[in-house]
Amino acid sequence: MENKIDVTVELEQTKAMNQILRDTLKAKDNTIRHFKHVIIALIICFFGTVCVGYGGFIWYESQFEYTADSYEETMTTDGENAYINNVEGSQYNDRATHNEGNK
Repeated sequence: MENKIDVTVELEQTKAMNQILRDTLKAKDNTIRHFKHVIIALIICFFGTVCVGYGGFIWYESQFEYTADSYEETMTTDGENAYINNVEGSQYNDRATHNEGNK
């Protein structure tokens, strides 16, 4: 009789342990599923932010009109301390010699 009671107790404990393990696996599956949903939502938000930022930048830049005007300008130096600094960065003073390096 003692042996039958031990078997019954062990069977009940095993059933309880199996139920706990099943519940734990269900909770883990739910957690993984929710985590996947959060990751997908973050990716969608990231791409949404990129699209809005890029669209906003294009819209902002489209408000301005850019023109490329070319013109020719002649620079002269008169006087003792006359000074010209052209676009290329060459600097000229009166009676100065401009050397482009060793040629």
